[in-house]
This record gives sequence, C-alpha cells and structure tokens, in this order.
Amino acid sequence: MRRAFTTLGVPKILEAGDTTDALEKVRTRTPDLVISEYEIAGGLEFLQDVRRNEASAVRALPVIMTIGALKAQRIRDICDAGAHEILVTPFSASALTRHIVGIFTEQRKHVETPT
Repeated sequence: MRRAFTTLGVPKILEAGDTTDALEKVRTRTPDLVISEYEIAGGLEFLQDVRRNEASAVRALPVIMTIGALKAQRIRDICDAGAHEILVTPFSASALTRHIVGIFTEQRKHVETPT
C-alpha cells in the first residue's frame, strides 16, 4: 500500500501497528483519509469507534475499508459501520486512485444516527 501511495505522490503516510495505535493517531492527527483492513483483528470495530468519536472531524473522516473476500454479510457490516468505500484486495494503484478521487469529488452527506 505504501508503494501505491508513493506512486500517487502522497507526501505523508501514517501507519499504525494495531487498531489501538490507529485510533490514537486518528484522534491526535486527524488525517485526510483512513484506509483500514477488514480482516485485521478489530478492523470493523476500529471503523465503528471512529464513527462514534466525540470529535465531529474524526467521525466524518473518509474511510476506505479493504476486504479480501466479498461476502454479502461482510459488505453489509462495513456499510452499516460507515465506510465510504470498499476496496477488494489485491488492488492496483489505479483502483486505489479511483476510490480516493471518488471520495473527494463526489458530494456525499455525512449521516449520523443514534447507533
């Protein structure tokens, strides 16, 4: 993934060792975009924690969730948790670019619900 971002000319990339580290980085640095893996331990819970964060800037962060196997229940869970995009692995730099461009060019409303 780092190689894909380097190819795209992204100047600064933050990486996290686990979901706890990722949540801390999201809270303290508020990145422009988050890419998280569904298959890692706590991947879906990480997304849910981002969406429940008390800071509105963190709650509204664009999130791309990567997934290795397309299964209907997984897709529903990821969508319900609030991912902006789902990207199937392995993926190319051009596929990643399309998803990122879509996030920042398509006007989408951020919807919050009690749950």
